[in-house]
Amino acid sequence: MSNRRARVVRSGAGADRVGLGSTAVQPREAPMCDIVSWLAAYEPRGSSWRSTPSEPRGFEGWEGVSAFVRDMVGRYVEAHGPVSVFTARVLTRTVVELVLFAAEQGTTISASAVLTHWTVQQFDEALTAALRARLKNLSAGDRRLADAAGRSSVASQVGSARRVAQALNPRGGWPMASERRHRYFSLPYCLTELGLLEDQIARNAGLARRNGEAFLVLGLGAGLDGRWSARVSPEHVQDLGADGLVVQVPGRAVPVLHAYEARLRALVAQTPEGGLLFGGTATHKGAASDAVARVRVDPGGPQLELGRLRSTWIVTHLTMGTRVPELMAAAGLESMTPISDMAEFVPPLDPSPARCVAAARAMLRGAGVVTR
Repeated sequence: MSNRRARVVRSGAGADRVGLGSTAVQPREAPMCDIVSWLAAYEPRGSSWRSTPSEPRGFEGWEGVSAFVRDMVGRYVEAHGPVSVFTARVLTRTVVELVLFAAEQGTTISASAVLTHWTVQQFDEALTAALRARLKNLSAGDRRLADAAGRSSVASQVGSARRVAQALNPRGGWPMASERRHRYFSLPYCLTELGLLEDQIARNAGLARRNGEAFLVLGLGAGLDGRWSARVSPEHVQDLGADGLVVQVPGRAVPVLHAYEARLRALVAQTPEGGLLFGGTATHKGAASDAVARVRVDPGGPQLELGRLRSTWIVTHLTMGTRVPELMAAAGLESMTPISDMAEFVPPLDPSPARCVAAARAMLRGAGVVTR
């Protein structure tokens, strides 16, 4: 037998052909844990996300919420089937952090009060703020690495918290799964996803970075998706000074959100005469898709999707209270359908359910300006 033939026979595929069965190594399965016994012995260890270099913090208050946490995690596992020790540890730690956060806000410790969309949303914002505080004193190089790792951790924690809370309290104010999903409209980005996306695009270089930056600014700042964003040149951007910037596209003029004005001005200044803001020169139908493919982002994180940027811009305006007729005109919409699709993603008027009801009542009565 030749050496080549011997190597084939020794391989998994060759062994199958000669009737010896596959020699492929089977992955080991993680052992399932006895969740009741495991939860009974569980105690949170280490430092909480609330720790700072000047004020280390553990899990003060655990004794007061331990029974609730064990009950919630036990119910979740009972409903969804056995889990490994690793998964049990991740789920329980996340629920501990969420419940202790809610307790610090004065929330009653009950499933209906803690396991809600509003609480998870506030938890997300608090985690992100704590991450920013930890990054302040780091060097630029260390900050980039710590920021990427921290944002990934935040996204994981918030995702786990949302999954458990939504399963145990389906009436917790969650954006309802729309029956119109078969139309495949683009979902908006959440704040954590936008942070991750901004970071990933900033890691690109040259033309790829320019492509990504232009799509972010035109999508989030003016609601332009692939139909328009790859065709905008400096001549299409009107600078009104103190009154901001306006992007001219066929049939309409779109005022740019204030938060993106400086970045758009920088893009205009960096674009040579006759060039396009996104950095390319191609004007064919697939130019935007080609440019998006050039931008490298982590395959495990949020991807750059121009339709999602436009949806996020619509949600931003609805959250600000922009009137629907003006928003439809700026977006170039001929029907209310895209607006109604995005309405379910608008955050509540106030994180407190009671204050939210009061604020909505005041707004609907026309009794005063509602603070957002």
